[in-house]
Amino acid sequence: MVLSKKSVFLLDGMGAAASALFTGLVLPYFTSEIGLPIEILYPLATLPILCSMYSFACHFSKRFYPWMLAGIIAANIFYCLISAALMAVYEAITPWGVAVLTAEIVIVLVVVYLEIKVYRQDS
Repeated sequence: MVLSKKSVFLLDGMGAAASALFTGLVLPYFTSEIGLPIEILYPLATLPILCSMYSFACHFSKRFYPWMLAGIIAANIFYCLISAALMAVYEAITPWGVAVLTAEIVIVLVVVYLEIKVYRQDS
């Protein structure tokens, strides 16, 4: 599946919005099950909020520059690294917490793969 440069930003924006809602609104109800307190979940949700705003702005922009896509690719990879580091160093995280973060990392990396395909096609 190859996406257009406009639709890849829409996909990323919707995914980032879903991630922010899940991390910031749903997961706080399950802090004891996942082993991550609200003090970690809320800051973790800020990057997807920013990515969502950026991606929607790029989607609705009249122009496209390759650096726009490179920026969101870098932000998504950074989010994956933060999540992986959190799993590695936070001792109170439960297996459910690891599963949730691992699933999110996998989903984000699939989106990054699609974004890289679009980036290479337009570069």
